[in-house]
Amino acid sequence: MSEHGTNGEQLADSETTAEAGELLPGDSGATPAAGPAPDGAPAQPRPALRFHFAARSDVGSVREQNEDSGFATSHSLAVADGLGGHAGGEIASTIAVGALATVAPTGSPATVTSMLDAAVRLADDVIDATESDNADLTGMGTTLTAVAISGRMLLVCHIGDSRGYLLRARTLVPLTVDHTYIQSLIDAGRITEEQAAHHPQRSVVLRALGGGSATADISVRDLAEGDRVLLCSDGLSGVVPHEMLERVLNTYDDPTAAVEALVDLALLAGAPDNVTVVVGDVVDTPAPSHDINVLIGAAAEPRNQQAVRSDAIRDRLTGGSTPAGPAGGPSRTSSLPGIWGRWRLPTMFAAGVLVMLAVVRIWIFSQWWVGVDSDHVVIGRGIAQPVLGLNMGEVVTRTRIDVNALPEYDRTLLQASISAGSRTDAEHIAGRLGCRTTPISPECTLGQ
Repeated sequence: MSEHGTNGEQLADSETTAEAGELLPGDSGATPAAGPAPDGAPAQPRPALRFHFAARSDVGSVREQNEDSGFATSHSLAVADGLGGHAGGEIASTIAVGALATVAPTGSPATVTSMLDAAVRLADDVIDATESDNADLTGMGTTLTAVAISGRMLLVCHIGDSRGYLLRARTLVPLTVDHTYIQSLIDAGRITEEQAAHHPQRSVVLRALGGGSATADISVRDLAEGDRVLLCSDGLSGVVPHEMLERVLNTYDDPTAAVEALVDLALLAGAPDNVTVVVGDVVDTPAPSHDINVLIGAAAEPRNQQAVRSDAIRDRLTGGSTPAGPAGGPSRTSSLPGIWGRWRLPTMFAAGVLVMLAVVRIWIFSQWWVGVDSDHVVIGRGIAQPVLGLNMGEVVTRTRIDVNALPEYDRTLLQASISAGSRTDAEHIAGRLGCRTTPISPECTLGQ
């Protein structure tokens, strides 16, 4: 079920009928749990855990468009917060949840982990290619926080500053760590959590999908019946304190009521950003005969549906493996002794060259720098400028920092790229540059 209000909100839950939910291509019904075993027969395995969920997305009180997307089904949940302006952000977040929708609900934790990693890489590549093909979408990207159930384990996939939480025994604990400049300052002990809440650069995201080289954090933890999972964009976590999140989740037993209360709290706090909330209660009951995949936010808008429903996304993720060689062919090892005797020295020389090239490549890509791409500050590794026409570097992180808002001196340095000793140093440099685009605050000057 998806209710569209006049204020741009969308509400959905897992108790709706299949006809009212968003069913993506290729959805299949979950296998019903086995019945009681006959006398003397081995006991049947317990049914896998699943989510009884609710989800809501609201445009907020300030933004004109909703760039957040959400996805929910009985085995996985996801929230994505688009970056790069409303057109690019909408499409990027839609692509991200569309890729996550291809993750199957079966398999071992290792298998599902591989599928999550493949989905992240796919979304990153598709966003990067989409940006390259459309000048109007320059700078597009998205955060992504997702969870998937495998048996009785929970897999958490995260990149950016959307968040995941687990409520167990009435205590709310974070499942994710923000990939932001502010979090790097907190980790280094340079500012406190209280200072971070009002820092002018708290929205600077250091890692996000888009750019073709994103890497997500994927972790596995135990899951139990009665657990409650909360996923949200920073439109909620940025304005509602942790203690209030915990209180609301403990107050409302029904996930729909909990979701509505959380979004309403964000709206009461001013909701300067889009607000997307997904709550999943972990239950030990058979899934419905026809699973429901629910989309909310930008991904539910007709103009963005093509990105989610594209066969190319599913085909690229589940494409065939490299075919095996012809059966019955001659053994390649049978002629190795003769070849080795004739080509031993050239082979050893070539091997030495390859080793040297590998060492050089490792050294090159251990170099970090901060530069400019598409009028935004970026963090890269390798050699920033082409060498003899060859590109020997890559952009790792695209920030939201507009180069045109920086002083002329900083712009000149960035055009030639600023060297950094490590990725952490590069992130600190980018953060300091970001401070120069906003009024200086005491927190922004700490440790500078």
